[in-house]
Amino acid sequence: RANLSGANLSRANLSWANLYGADLSWVNGNMREIKTIKVDTYPVVYTDKVIQIGCENHAIKEWFEFTDKEILAMDGKKALKFWRKWKPILRMIIIDER
Repeated sequence: RANLSGANLSRANLSWANLYGADLSWVNGNMREIKTIKVDTYPVVYTDKVIQIGCENHAIKEWFEFTDKEILAMDGKKALKFWRKWKPILRMIIIDER
């Protein structure tokens, strides 16, 4: 499992990299294979397979199927408030671009 926490990958060629399970917290993505969205409370970093929001890294499909209870367990009310606000926007950005 790669730890890319805090890495600046803006010029990296990651075309063949397997980033599944990598720690992407606070990564500045290259905007090709790793994309970064800096909004509100948590940084959002994603690839074609996973999204990392804060320190939580899960498959894209999993994120959009989590219940409010599961999100609440991640980081309390702050996480739930964030997810309720940003989920539809992130869905449009991440899923619709694919």
